[in-house]
Order: sequence, then structure tokens, then C-alpha cells
Amino acid sequence: MKLGEALSLIKAKKGYMASQYELMKEHMFYETGKKPEFAVADIFDNLEKAEKELRNLKISVMEANLSKKLENGMSPAEAIISIGDIRSRIAQMERAKKDPYKDRLLFRSDDKRIEYVSQVPLKELEDKIKALEARKIKLDAELQTANWNIDINHQESS
Repeated sequence: MKLGEALSLIKAKKGYMASQYELMKEHMFYETGKKPEFAVADIFDNLEKAEKELRNLKISVMEANLSKKLENGMSPAEAIISIGDIRSRIAQMERAKKDPYKDRLLFRSDDKRIEYVSQVPLKELEDKIKALEARKIKLDAELQTANWNIDINHQESS
């Protein structure tokens, strides 16, 4: 099984479990003297089986993410963490480049206007952000490619 396929199965399994929980909630109580539409005990069994399958899938994905390598030599886990770090860094740099003093007139006690300038030219900051964006896009593309090329060791649960 490919890593991307396992990730899709995880998403589908989570959706299935959510629907089972909803079914359980809707059919937990039933009218006295009538037969319930669904046996909650069967739903419990379905959920237990699905949880076990989901856990095994997640472990298989985790093992592959830690042990396999991308073209750049990083593990998928390291690439995932790096992408998150880059996103955070971009967000913080975007916040930092916004001038909090723009369009505000501030004066000192001697009536001289206070002017503020950036410590780093904004063009330089923009270039750094663009370089980070490019790095993030490249890493993400490598990760997406790897998802459909990396085989995982996954045993179906019994």
C-alpha cells in the first residue's frame, strides 16, 4: 500500500467512525415496547474494529514517515515538521513587516514629529518571505510525490 493511499484510508475511516458515533447517538434510546432500528452493541463492535484498523494505519504511516527518505534526503516526518516551521516563520515575518506607526502622527513633548523606519528594508523582508514560500512549495511537492511512491508496511487487522 502506498503512503498516500493509507492517508486517504485514514480520512475515510475517521469519517466512518464519525457516522457510527452519530448513529449511536440517534439510536441510543428507543420507544418502550418497540424494537430499536439499530443495535448499539453492533455499533460498539463496529467502532472497536474501526479504531483498531485506524490505529494500525496510523502506526504504519508514522513508521514510514520516520524511516523512508525523500529525494532531498529528509524523512517525510522531517519535511512535514519543516513545512509547519516555514509556515510559522512566514506568518511571523508577514506580521513584522506591517508598520504599526503607518498613518499615525506621533509627536514628542517638544512638538517634533516622531518618524519610524524599518531596521530591515521591506524589500529584503519580502524577498526572504518569497524564498521561504518557494522552499515550502518545493518541500510540499516532494512530500506529495513521496506519498504516492513510498510503500508502507501495513498488515490488515484481524
